[in-house]
Amino acid sequence: MRILVSGGSGMVGRELITTLTYDGHQVVQLVRRPTNPEARISEFMWDPEHGTFDSRMLGRIDAAIHLGGVSIAGGRWSSERKLLIQESRVRSTRILSQALAGLESPPKVFIVASAVGYYGDRGEEPLTEDSPAGTGFLAETATRWESAADVAREAGVRVIHARFGLIISRYGGILGKIRIPFQTALGGKLGNGRQWWPWISLDDVINGLSYLLGNEEISGPVNFTAPTPVRNEELRNSWRRRFLDQRGSMYPRRSSNSYSARWARRPCSTASVRSRKSFRQPGSTGATPIFQTCFIRS
Repeated sequence: MRILVSGGSGMVGRELITTLTYDGHQVVQLVRRPTNPEARISEFMWDPEHGTFDSRMLGRIDAAIHLGGVSIAGGRWSSERKLLIQESRVRSTRILSQALAGLESPPKVFIVASAVGYYGDRGEEPLTEDSPAGTGFLAETATRWESAADVAREAGVRVIHARFGLIISRYGGILGKIRIPFQTALGGKLGNGRQWWPWISLDDVINGLSYLLGNEEISGPVNFTAPTPVRNEELRNSWRRRFLDQRGSMYPRRSSNSYSARWARRPCSTASVRSRKSFRQPGSTGATPIFQTCFIRS
């Protein structure tokens, strides 16, 4: 297949392009700079911030995967930052959706990144793809983000919204954000530590995306989460045990509480999310089932 990928410079994008290429697909990477004719992966320039995407020279595209968007962990959530987070996702998805729908032969499938933040803060309520959207900034962002792909859907393209949980990987993701606090003895639980953290390993993300490309029976939202969500306290304790084994020391309670207090004020979502759709290869062992196992691998 000839597959168009945006967001290829991020953690998921890099691994995905490597896997797709290894599997024999031809990848075209969307970039926001002048293209490099000597690049190992074919490149095509676009500028979603200014609405520039001349798809006339794009050629045949069998599938497209959109992973773009400003990181939600890149700084304090000021009004300006929240607007940038939301609009970077909505605008780029809408532009790409319109371009794909306008091709002489639109792709068969368009996978768009989304997030479990779609469900908002739902406490102990069990959530699946059938659950309605929640409330709050993340839920509103995810709802607008997914709606921005309607143009492609109306053109007959099979659209999939990959609602990612927290991605666990040694290369970045949530571990990349909490590694430094724990290494400097500042890693405390958030609030009471009972918040649900739906998670998934990077390997399962890549395998799931690859599988969905060819499974024509699946469309709409798909929760990219492991079968067993964990609470914030369990994640903290797993990471803490790992460093206790290496350092043999405890973390100061005062430092932990100070760090936790700052992050507990961030407007985040907590939800117990699972998937009712199978996004894994038939006969596989399924997503990494045990959080501690995934943590050790990372």
